[in-house]
Amino acid sequence: MKNICVCGYGSVGKKHGHALKNLKRDFDIIDINCESTGSYDKEYDLVLICTPTAYHISEAEKFINTKSFLIEKSFDSDLEKIIKAKSFFENKDVYVGYNLRYTDFYRELDNCLFEYDGYVKFINVFYSGNLLNWRPGVDPKECYSYNKNLGGGIIADVSHEFDYIYNILGKPNKSQFISRRVSGITIDCDDYCVAIWEYDNFIVKFELKTFSKPERYCEVLIRDSHEKLYEFKYKIDDLDIFGSYYFQLKAILNRSVKPQNYDDIITFNKLIMEGKI
Repeated sequence: MKNICVCGYGSVGKKHGHALKNLKRDFDIIDINCESTGSYDKEYDLVLICTPTAYHISEAEKFINTKSFLIEKSFDSDLEKIIKAKSFFENKDVYVGYNLRYTDFYRELDNCLFEYDGYVKFINVFYSGNLLNWRPGVDPKECYSYNKNLGGGIIADVSHEFDYIYNILGKPNKSQFISRRVSGITIDCDDYCVAIWEYDNFIVKFELKTFSKPERYCEVLIRDSHEKLYEFKYKIDDLDIFGSYYFQLKAILNRSVKPQNYDDIITFNKLIMEGKI
């Protein structure tokens, strides 16, 4: 792939830009806040959509001559838009920016759940961070993470946690979600979420918050055939996350990873946005 465009060159757009530079790939930029070098009419081999979540689909649809997209998570903030956009994306290669799949953390967790398949009894997924430290100097009124109308909120911002469990274990049998605006840091977005996913023989509990000191991990409780308990704890390292942008783009550009099935994108977003199976 030679023709690449990054649409939206804010915090995450710059992370992708850094990864592309390390991959020695030139790219165009389209952004209202800086000098743009790209064009919506150009035929790109890959377009990265890194705008605020509420504009992901509307921005992608402007690239009428492009057949391959990496859409940053979450896919969009409007489920109806995601469903209706199937006609636009169905003949295109679509990837979603869940780069935790390209970390050592993910591989170790995947190996654990595969090795102890049938013996897993409980999984605890925990995320804690502080919005105030995410983008220092950025006006909260202009930042999507603080604003519901821009697509912000705890479930959109921390949907990586739901994705890696869904991608390894598949769709749960039942789900329950509770989310609230607790801290007052955001303008009108929820900043706390607890969710339970039920599978055949175990449950997964999620606790996510964006107003506390940073900590991120996944705990797995195993009970073997002798009723002996084992607990494994996998922490997510910031350096591992930073490198994952490089490895995700490398896999996409080298065609070593398959595009996502659009029906599965819809199913996953129904689950995290409405709690529906």
